[in-house]
Formats: sequence, structure tokens, C-alpha cells
Amino acid sequence: MPATDKTVRDIKKVHVVFAVTSVILVLSTVWMFWKDHARPWKEYQKEARAIDLKVSEWRLMETETANILARLEVAKTTLENAQSSTTDGVDVINEFIDFLGKTESLQVVPGDPEGSHAQELEGIITAGFVDKLEVAKSTWQATADKELEDKMEARAAMALALSEAVRLLKAKEDKILSDTKFKRANRDETASQLGIAFDSDASDEDKAVLEQKLDSILRDPVNGLDAYELKYQKATYFRRQLAAIGNKFQSSVRVAEKALE
Repeated sequence: MPATDKTVRDIKKVHVVFAVTSVILVLSTVWMFWKDHARPWKEYQKEARAIDLKVSEWRLMETETANILARLEVAKTTLENAQSSTTDGVDVINEFIDFLGKTESLQVVPGDPEGSHAQELEGIITAGFVDKLEVAKSTWQATADKELEDKMEARAAMALALSEAVRLLKAKEDKILSDTKFKRANRDETASQLGIAFDSDASDEDKAVLEQKLDSILRDPVNGLDAYELKYQKATYFRRQLAAIGNKFQSSVRVAEKALE
């Protein structure tokens, strides 16, 4: 039988059927994936997961809050204990009072407190000055068996007495600095006059008078600028050492306050 181009089925109809079935296959595949993804219980599962996550966050926050509150309570208690202690800092007060007695370091002329004007600062540190600190110390320690607020007030008063003592010394130190600045200005003026005298060919007698005056301004052992400069340095050093000692009294309170922040 001779070969022909004729097929068993109509090729056009086959193409149509193939195209239709392909489209149906694609649509059914897409529908299958969509149906699998859009199952009703998955919405509940998503909500359940969100709820579990939120509950976990709340539990974590609750735990952290409890820890923070516990640490806060401990910090508050520590601060109250520091602010109301009637024993912490006794050694600091004793050191403070002992240092007030070491006024020999203020002497510009060793062994001659009067001549060196050390009394300007030393004159404040009288028996009454020290007695105020002793009274504040006794009052503070006497509150050992009293209420918490009484202890806190007494300790704060003790700290204030220490700072007040330093403040009074600072005021005298500032007075010494003011006098020193005045003497510096006097020195500069006299030095300027001496320079003019040399430039203007003044008499030797006038020059000698100015030189003697400048030398007195600088080197007079009592009122000279050199003595005042040294006196100011010693007064500043003494006051700063005393302040450093006094600052140690409330060191535990400052540590407790920082921990509470």
C-alpha cells in the first residue's frame, strides 16, 4: 500500500485537544497549590504562633522586670544603709581633725608662724573650730539607736560640717590670692617705673630708690610677693588635702547612689 500524509486522527483536532488539556493541567496544578496553601487551619496556626511569641515576650519581660525590681530594692537598701550608717567614716573624721592640727605645713618661714602670716589660715583652725566637728561627730554617733530618718539627718549634718570647714578655709585662701594679685600688680607697676627711670636717664639716687622698693616688694619675708606666692601655694595644697580627706566620708553613699541610677 503506497505511503500517504493522511493520519489516523485529524491533526488539527489533536492540537486543539492537546492545547485544551494543557491549559486544564496548568489550571489544576495552580489550583492544587493554592488549595494546599489556603487550608483553613493554617490561619489558626499563624495566630497561635503569634500568640505564643507574644506570650514568650511577656514572660521574658516579666522575668527581667522582676530581676530589675529585685536589684532596685537591693540598691535602695544599700543606699539607705550608707546614708544612715553611724560607723562608716569615723576614721575619716578622725583623720580630718588630725590633719587640721598639722598647720606647720602652712608656715612660709619654718618655725616662725607669726612672721610668715600662716595665721591667716591657721587662725581659723581654733579650738572652737575643731569642737564644732567633734560635736557633729558625737551627735551623729548618738543616733545609732534612733530611727532611720534621724540617722540619715545626722550623717548629712556631719558631711555638711566637714564641707563647711573646707569652705571656710577656701574663703581665706581666696583672700590670700586676692592680696597676692594686688602685690603682683604693685610689682609690675614698680618694675615699669624702674624701666622708665633707666630709659629716661634718671638719677642714680632715683634708680636706687626704685630698685630698693622693688626688692622689698619681692623679697620682704613678711609682706613680700615671694612670701605671698608661697603662702598661697601652701594654703591651696593644705585645703585640697583636707578636702580630699573629707570627700572620703560620703564615698560609700556616692557608690550606692551610682548603683541606683
